[in-house]
Amino acid sequence: MSSTTPRKSPVARATQVGKAALNQAAAVAQLRPTSEAADPVEELLTAGAHLSDRLNKNGHAPVLEFDGKFVDVGQRRVFLRETPNASDPDQRQAVFLHGLGGSARNWTDLMYLLEPTAGGIAPDLPGFGRSPMPADRDYGQAAYAQTAINLIEDRYLKPIDLFGNSMGGAIAIRIAARRPDLVRSLTLISPALPDLKPRLSTAPLLAMTVPGVREVSAKMVGRDDPVRAVDRMHDLCYIDPAAVHPQRRELQIEETRWRLARENASDPLRLAARGLGKAFLPGHPGNIWTLAQQVTCPTLVVFGTHDKLVDPRHATRAAQVFSNGRVVTLHTGHVAQLEDPARVAKMVLTMWAETLNYDAADSDPNRP
Repeated sequence: MSSTTPRKSPVARATQVGKAALNQAAAVAQLRPTSEAADPVEELLTAGAHLSDRLNKNGHAPVLEFDGKFVDVGQRRVFLRETPNASDPDQRQAVFLHGLGGSARNWTDLMYLLEPTAGGIAPDLPGFGRSPMPADRDYGQAAYAQTAINLIEDRYLKPIDLFGNSMGGAIAIRIAARRPDLVRSLTLISPALPDLKPRLSTAPLLAMTVPGVREVSAKMVGRDDPVRAVDRMHDLCYIDPAAVHPQRRELQIEETRWRLARENASDPLRLAARGLGKAFLPGHPGNIWTLAQQVTCPTLVVFGTHDKLVDPRHATRAAQVFSNGRVVTLHTGHVAQLEDPARVAKMVLTMWAETLNYDAADSDPNRP
């Protein structure tokens, strides 16, 4: 590279690579024969069987950004990433909610793998990613859920497939329980579920929820180094931090550097953690286990064997609580959708296919 050539940022490079991959996928799709009498169950199972075709030689999905834009949702403004088919009325549509301290980028691998079957949108929840902090400083579970509900109602006329990871999983449970008319299926990756015996690794987050520590946490966040912050998050969330794609790490460092430079940078993490903590309290009307009992749609719940934040032993209780649930444990950490996206995608497609079979059987007038 000559000294006069401007160097592209990680975001620009990722966007260029992502668009090339999407253009190639679109070209392949145009060559596929179509059938008016295609069996939707067979299509879902076939898509699951061919997921490896969308991975590179190292078994990774390309690091995609997907086109992003700011949208107004009620009184809030969010940054939204979406697949090219996110508005296609002839395909399933999915909404992806990230966890505490995360962003829409936590879902782009899975969105890419599911894109031949379902369009998808992933918002940066208010205060996280590139979304501005909410003017009312309300980072509670109810406020986040209402933002997602407004987004779904603004964009879709049919129920959507809802995904949530960690705190996003708690929000997704709330939406599925309170607004079942909006949710076709629910996929939860290491959902934040109440635990009376919190793990030692969650101690720093719990400390931030204590009233009166705003000044201390603000100073800590203000002094934090973006590289150390990202690597610390990877150590906490991945079973093998070394497996994180270098390009993805660069993008996260760039995003974190921007986020930490904002005024009141500690507010989103601190106040969202406090709001999540309230939903952990026994007897609280928004208690997540209580809400989970009210979820009736087909549900897939994924836990990680080496999750440092959510105890995988919750799988036993989850299997009892979700009335229409499928509960699995994978050899991952806290973010299975990033650590093993192909396996997660295959399980999702299988659940969707099983749901179609179930629906068809239930609607068959000749069924005994």
